[in-house]
Amino acid sequence: MTEIAPRPGAKPLTSQNVLFAQIVVGVFLLVKIYIVFNAPPVGDEAYYWMWSQKLGLSYFDHPPLHAWLLRAMAALFAGTFLRCAP
Repeated sequence: MTEIAPRPGAKPLTSQNVLFAQIVVGVFLLVKIYIVFNAPPVGDEAYYWMWSQKLGLSYFDHPPLHAWLLRAMAALFAGTFLRCAP
């Protein structure tokens, strides 16, 4: 088995570097979670949600599974923070 030699002049990976990277990723994850739960549905999300209000066997440009799943999620999680729309 061959080993990969480090680049000349490369700094070794330390626990401080790893901790810093974990903190940065954690902050970005928290920002993304905040945006997901506080932003209204836009574009395609709103379009699909409107489909789920009046279910059909087919739609003009897509199969119906997406609308059915949205309706099922809205029924299962109504009144919780996991609901589909405000």
